[in-house]
Formats: sequence, structure tokens, C-alpha cells
Amino acid sequence: MIENPLLVLYFLEILGFFGIGALAIARQKSDKHKAFFFFAASLGFWQLLQALALLFYAQTELATTLLTLSVMFSTMMAASVYIFARVYAGKSARLWVVLPALAVGTIALSSENLQTTIITSQSIGIPQLDLPYFIVILVDVILLALSIITFARYYIKTKSKREKAQTRIILVCVAVAGAVLAASSFSTSDFSDTLVAQQIIPATCFVTLCVFLYAMTYRNLFDIHFFVLRAASYATTYVITLFVLTIPLVYGAAYLAGVQLSPIAAGIAAACLLGVVYALQAVRKQLDKLTSPIFFRNIYDVQTFLDEHNHQIISNGQIHPLLEASNAVLNKYIQSDFSAILVSDTSKGITHFVTSKASMNRHKVSEIQSKVENLKRQVILTDELDSSQQAIKESLIDHGIAAIVRLEYTENKSTSYIGAILLGVKKSGDTYGMRDRTTLQIISNELSVALQNALRFEEIQQLNESLRERIAAATAELRQSNSKLKRLDKSKDEFISMASHQLRTPLTSVKGYISMVLDGDVGKITKQQRQVLEQAYDSSQRMVFLIGDFLNVSRLQTGKFVLEPSLVDFTKLVGEEMQQLSDTARIRGITLDYDKPSGTHMSVGDENKLRQVMMNFLDNAIFYSPTGSTVTIQLYKESSNLVFKVNDQGIGVPKDSRSKLFTKFFRAENARQQRPDGTGIGLYMAKKVVLAHGGSVLFESEEGFGSSFGFKLPLKDDLKQFDQQPSSTN
Repeated sequence: MIENPLLVLYFLEILGFFGIGALAIARQKSDKHKAFFFFAASLGFWQLLQALALLFYAQTELATTLLTLSVMFSTMMAASVYIFARVYAGKSARLWVVLPALAVGTIALSSENLQTTIITSQSIGIPQLDLPYFIVILVDVILLALSIITFARYYIKTKSKREKAQTRIILVCVAVAGAVLAASSFSTSDFSDTLVAQQIIPATCFVTLCVFLYAMTYRNLFDIHFFVLRAASYATTYVITLFVLTIPLVYGAAYLAGVQLSPIAAGIAAACLLGVVYALQAVRKQLDKLTSPIFFRNIYDVQTFLDEHNHQIISNGQIHPLLEASNAVLNKYIQSDFSAILVSDTSKGITHFVTSKASMNRHKVSEIQSKVENLKRQVILTDELDSSQQAIKESLIDHGIAAIVRLEYTENKSTSYIGAILLGVKKSGDTYGMRDRTTLQIISNELSVALQNALRFEEIQQLNESLRERIAAATAELRQSNSKLKRLDKSKDEFISMASHQLRTPLTSVKGYISMVLDGDVGKITKQQRQVLEQAYDSSQRMVFLIGDFLNVSRLQTGKFVLEPSLVDFTKLVGEEMQQLSDTARIRGITLDYDKPSGTHMSVGDENKLRQVMMNFLDNAIFYSPTGSTVTIQLYKESSNLVFKVNDQGIGVPKDSRSKLFTKFFRAENARQQRPDGTGIGLYMAKKVVLAHGGSVLFESEEGFGSSFGFKLPLKDDLKQFDQQPSSTN
């Protein structure tokens, strides 16, 4: 049983101060919220030391020590008030004040009067002043006086109605508390010995707690009034329901069951049952619906607000009706003195403006926008601007603007600013808090997307006519250019075809004469002469292949690429091509190994073009293989198909190049390094020829270990069976 009811007051204050401090710091971790938490926690701890001294009054030494510690800690409490005042006023915190304050507080340990203070079950006596105690109290009073001066200066300076109301409440509260502390500490012994004097400090602290609760709840200090009101609504309905409905129901159920419950048991059972019911989402929704008209008359339902706004912006595709509808919804739910929306795109010369206040024109809004353009926040609340932005804050207050919401959208990781929403002070006197900020951010994002779509639609409409004219003119120009390009392209193809034909005949003669010289038909040659002639023969051979490729590409472009089928002896064809390249292989030190089939393999095809494909595969294998390696040639039947393969031990094809290997003019990086004079046409043409025969190209490779190139053709022994496949020019 608690002997002193004053202890109940003490512990209510302790819980209250720690509670409001925790609420503030949990809501937002700004410097102001942190400073208030420090102040509330210090005051709560100061009260805790006094409450413990009163609780253990019977243990004189312990109680006296606790009281002395509370006096010592009072300087810390006073310093926390001063720090909170400075941060609240937008000044630097001066945290260093804590250390000298604590140092001064330790002087209380040497106070003899504190050691002899009488502590009873009903009160804590006020010690008579001696020098150490006087110094501590004097520092407390000085710090509180500085806090009062700081609050007063900010009250005079600020132009915000909300901040003036909040500051006035805090100023009066701190001033009264400081006066009570000074009066009770410096009072005469006749007054300090009275019970009223001894209980005035805890009573003052309780009043301070109530004042801050009022400021938080009704003046939106630290933006937690919504939470406090919601908690109050739940608590009120809970208590009413508990005593009016739940406890009688529990008693009735117990009576019907023949069970006799004590009042305490019935209360606990009813409270638990009601707690379970309150935990249900559906019940909470109904409670919110019932309590909102009482506790939240000026607070909108976020979901209803967003749903209606979303419906309006979906229903209006034109910019001006869209802005009008959005502005109307904002006025309905925010209930501010005015609202205005400005949308501008200077690069395109587009500007739209709507407002609910005649005196707020687009030029004034543009001027205000230019002042806050360096503030990167999407939602700018006037009351939250700090001392470094005092000039902007005063300008916004002069124009009656409480919130500015940027309209911006992100495209290709770039954020573009297209306008702003301006809102005046709420008619209810409430301020814009975190709940409003979050809601306005969502509104801004939705409206920005809708406006961007509308701006694009308007831009499309404006450009539509000019685009038609430009398209018509461009089409005529393109037709003329296309006709010219076709003529030029035809001339180019004819030139390539003519040049290739003209070059092929003399090159064949040159190659033949060099071969005769190498074979000794015109006499013996020296070793050095042979090396030079072999290089000339090799170069002429490559030139013949290149001209053949160019001729085929030209035929593809001109639509003259036509197969000339005949019955081909593939066994003989492979042998001839090997013989054709034997000198080249010998010169490069490559061994050609032909796994010649036992019989002949006959099939219908274009002998010249297939010969060129084989020549290309063999030539690549020889040139991309290291000296001393072997190139293996295979020819065999597989079911109803004829397979030809050339396997080398060369450089191979990198993985990232394989998908593009058979495209026109493409060459892998390692191939370009080893053979810079290649064109990238050979494999492209080889694939075209194989596909035109209805076959498929075979390819396998491992970089650094070699490659396998070849083809698979369907066996056909009758010219009537040959069905030439169309070949794309790509």
C-alpha cells in the first residue's frame, strides 16, 4: 500500500515525460525532436530521483543521497531546457553547456543543509540555503532565464501563427516553472516548512507535463497530435465499452454457467476479452468510423482523398480541366485558405495556372517558385524551414503559403521539374505534418504523371498539322532520293560485276604462269626465287577467291544469284580442291589429311558454287592453323544426307563472336589480328550457297584449340528433285 499519494503523481510525471520524449523522437529524428527528447528525459530522470528519495524515506542515508543527486542533476535538467530552447529557435545547440552544468551540480555534494534535509512519507523538505546549494540553484535559475529569453526572442521574431501559438505555450510554461523553482528555493524558512511549499515543485512539473501534452495534441507540437488523438479515441471507447458492455456480459455469462467471479477477476476477464476484440481489423475500422466525427473532425481520410483525386485525374485528359479538378479535390480535403497549381514548360512555351484565390496570380507564384528552387525537397513545409532559410520562410509567411509541393517526374534517370502546388494555412488552424507530407507526395507523383501525359498529348495535337506537311514533303524528297539511290546502286553493282569479270581472267593467267614456273616447266629456279614465287602464287590465289566472293555478292544484290544444278561427284570434287590448295598448304607447312571415302558420292548441286564453299573452308583452315599442324577433311553419308567437314587445329572462334560469324563483313578479333587482309565475305557466301541447296552449315569451335566447318546437304540423284531455296540478300 502506497503511504503517500504524492508518489502516484511523481510516477505519472516520470512516465509522462519519458513517454512524450519517446513519442517525439520516434516521430522524427530532427535536431528539434532530439533536443526535446533530451529535455523530457532529463526532467523525467530528475523527478525519478526525487520520487525514489520519497519512496525510501525510512532509509535516511539512502533518501538523503538520492535527494542530493536530484539537486546535482537539476543543473543537467536546466541545461537541457536551455539546449532545447536554442534548437527550437533555430540556433546551434551548444551541447558543451552540459559539462560545466554537471560540474557545478557536483558542488551540491558538499552542501551540509542537503545532508540534514527532513524527508517524510508525505513530503521532501526544502533545505535552507548554504553556499554550495545556493550556487547550484543560482545556475539553474540562470539557465532557465536564458531559456526564457531565447523563447521570447523567437516568439517576437517568428511570423508563423502556429509557431507563435506553440512558443507562447512553452514560454509561459518554462517561465512559471522557473519562477516556482526560484521562489521555493529562495523562500523564507516559514514558507518552506509548509506542506504547500514542499509539494509545489511536483505539482508544477505535473502542470508542465499537461501543458506539453496540450501543445502536442491541440497545437500539433512535434506533429504527433494525430497519434495522440487516435490513442485517446481508442482509450475512451475501450473504457466505455469495458464498463458498459463487456463487464456486464462477463458477469452474465458467469451467472448462467454457475460460476461466481470476484470483481477483479471479472474485470481482468472483460479487459482481456475486449482486447482480443479490439485486435480485429474489422472492429478497428468500425471504431475509426465511429470516433472520427468526434476526434477527427478536421482530419481527412487519406484513402478516400487519394481515391477521389485519382478518379479526377483519370477522368480528365486535358491539362486545364485536369488542374481544375485536382485543385478542387485539394480544397475539399486539405481545407486551406487557398490552393494554386502552376504547370510550366519553358522549353515548349506551355504554361497553365489555376487558383482558388484571386490575388494569387501566376507571376507571383513563379516568383515564389524561384525562391525555393534550391530546396531539393519534394514537399516544402514553411514551418519546418530552419534559420538558414529564414528569408524564404518569412517570404512564404507574408504570402500566406504554408506548403509547396513540387511537381516533377523521372525519365531515363533524369528528374524534370514541371510545376508546383501551393497551399495556404489550414482553416482549422492545424499545421501540415508528416501525414500531410506523405499524402501530398503521393498526390504530387500521381498528378505529375497525369500532367506529363497530358502535356505530351497537347504537344502531339499542336504538332499534328505541321507534322503532316513535313511528312508529305519528306516523303516526296525520300522518293526522289530513293530513285537516285537505286540508280547509283545499280551502277555500283554493274561496275563490281564488270570489274570482277575483267580482273578474274588476267589473274587466272598470272596464277597459271606462276604455277608453271614453280613446277619447273620453264627451267630450274633458285630457292630464293621459289620463295618469292610461292608468295606471289598465294596472293593471286587469295585474289581469285576474293573476286569470286564479290561476284556472288553482286549477283545476290542484283537478283542474279541462281544455282545451276548438275550431277556432281563430291568425292572427285573434294580431291580436286585439295589438289588446288596443296601448294598453299605446303608453303605454310600444313598437312592436308583427306579421309577419302571408298566409293563415289554423287548428288545434284551447283558444282562451281559448292567448289567455292569447299575452297573457302579449306583456305580458312590453312591460313588460321599454326605451322606443322594437320587439317583433316571428311566426306561421308549420314542417312539421306551428304556431310562435308574441314577440321583444323587453329586459333578457334571466341564465344562472343560465334553468333555473328556468318554475317556479311564480320570477322572475329583474333582472325583480324592473324589475317588483316580478309573481307568477311567468304563465310557469308558459303552459308548462302548451302542454304540455297536446302542444306545446313556445320560449325564447332573452341578458342585456341581449333574449329570445324562444313555443311550437310540432302542427297538427290535426279535434277527434277532439285528445289532451289530462295536466298535473302541480308
